[in-house]
Amino acid sequence: EWMPEFAQKLLSRLLLTVEHLEKMPKHHPGNQTVLLAQWRFTAMLFWQQLSDPLAELLLPDLLLLIRRSSLLDASKFVGAHLAAAVHARPQSVLAVAIPVFTAELTNPSTPSSAAAPEAEPPMLTLRPLLRNELLWLLRLLAQLVRHAGEALLPHMRVLRAIVDAATTHNDLKVVKAAYKLLRRMLASLLAVYPQDFRWV
Repeated sequence: EWMPEFAQKLLSRLLLTVEHLEKMPKHHPGNQTVLLAQWRFTAMLFWQQLSDPLAELLLPDLLLLIRRSSLLDASKFVGAHLAAAVHARPQSVLAVAIPVFTAELTNPSTPSSAAAPEAEPPMLTLRPLLRNELLWLLRLLAQLVRHAGEALLPHMRVLRAIVDAATTHNDLKVVKAAYKLLRRMLASLLAVYPQDFRWV
C-alpha cells in the first residue's frame, strides 16, 4: 500500500531537483557529466520497476514539465526521464506523450492535412512560439524517441510532419534541433534493445 505514495514522492523530488540544475558547460563539463549519467541510470531504474498501473498514474506528472520551457538548461535531465519511461513501456508512453507534444508544437490540423495519404506526413505548421519554447519541445521530443524502437512506427507520420515543419524555420538553432530529432528517430529504429530493459 505504501509503494504508490513512495513512488509519487520520489518522482516529485526528482523533478523538483531539475529547477535547481545549471546548464552543462560545453567544454570540460567535469562533474556535470557524471551527474547526468547517474541521473539517467536512476531514471531508468525508477521507470522499469513501476507496475503498469503506477506508471500510468505517474506519467501525467512527468508530462506536465513539457510546458515548462523555463527549464531549458535542464532539458537533458528532464529528457532522461522521458527516455527512461519510453524505454520501459514504449507503446503506452508514446501513445500518451506524442499527442501532447504535437498539440504543444503545432497548430490544429486542417481537414486537408488530416486527409493526407497514409504514406505521406500530414501538413503541420508550428505554433508561433518563442525560440526557447521550440528548442525545449524539440529537444525533449528527441529524448522521448531515443529508446522507442519499433514502437515509433505508428507515430512516424506525425513525427515526420513535425520535423518537416521545424526544418523550414528561420532560426538556425531550431533547424538544428529538428535534425537532431530526426537523427534520434533513425537511431532508435535501427537500434537493438535487450528485452531486460523493457517492463514485461
